[in-house]
Amino acid sequence: MAEVLLSIWYDTEDYVCPASDDAALRIAQAHAAAGVRATFKVVGEKARVLAERGRTDVIAALAAHDVGYHSDRHSAHPVVTEYCEPLPWPQGVDLWRRLETDGYRDVAAIFDCQPTTYGQAGASWAAQTYPVLREWGVRSYIDDGPWVGLDGKPFYFMGLLHTLGIGYSLRHDPRDPDSVDGALARLREAVETMRAAGGGLMQIYYHPCEWATNEFWDGVNFARGQNPPARWQNDGYRPRVVYDYEPPRQPSAAELAARYEALDRWLAGVATSGARSVTCRELPELYPDTAIDAEHSLDDLLDATADWDGSVDYVRLPAGWLTAAETLLLAAR
Repeated sequence: MAEVLLSIWYDTEDYVCPASDDAALRIAQAHAAAGVRATFKVVGEKARVLAERGRTDVIAALAAHDVGYHSDRHSAHPVVTEYCEPLPWPQGVDLWRRLETDGYRDVAAIFDCQPTTYGQAGASWAAQTYPVLREWGVRSYIDDGPWVGLDGKPFYFMGLLHTLGIGYSLRHDPRDPDSVDGALARLREAVETMRAAGGGLMQIYYHPCEWATNEFWDGVNFARGQNPPARWQNDGYRPRVVYDYEPPRQPSAAELAARYEALDRWLAGVATSGARSVTCRELPELYPDTAIDAEHSLDDLLDATADWDGSVDYVRLPAGWLTAAETLLLAAR
């Protein structure tokens, strides 16, 4: 029977509201209890405040699943696209390395593991990240967005496995407990559709703060290109600039309890949906890069590009896919 894989990941990023720490812990525990595996992509500053708050319980619970990296400061300006966009390629790569290495190392040290994956903060995708990610040994780019994609399926780009644009919007709304039944019905239908088509990978993603707050922490503090007032902190995990944050609004105790009860119901349904949950650590082994050492003939290249007329796109050859740049390089050779 064709296998359907499900990757569930959480952008663990809210370093403003301590209630989001409790949310991350509760979510990790719920996944463990349901036997549904998950990946937590952690922001560098989030890791540091967890250490400063003494939340070893949260750190241990997330590390028991799988941990990725989700940028150093997330929405603090300048974000990745803001500082990379005006620079030539080598300078953009060097600046990303300089601004992001501390965050990556802090996540690795605090969680005592090598982060297995990376995904951009918000819409801050930038190609300058890739050379540094490969230096670090990160093997996958797990996120969502329209910047690169390949027929709605996992693909390799610049040496990393990607899940950008793989389709299927199957999540329930954490702030609407009544959305669980509809989400599970969509999930079961999608699993059967994918199984009938030969199997494959689908993904669902959340943010722990969607349980803990009624609005996103960064929308409150970093919207419209502005940072809150900044100050120097020299008495925490790492001396650094911090901001005078405005806390996001939080739900009542009854609303929060209903959200967690809905999470438990949702995970129980996921566990019996027919999809096998996997972490980002497993994905490169499940989807190895079989085309990296492939050879392509001139006839194959001519056949694959014969219908190009006024536009250039990726091409599919018998031994694998090529980007437009790879096609140009192969043609030149």
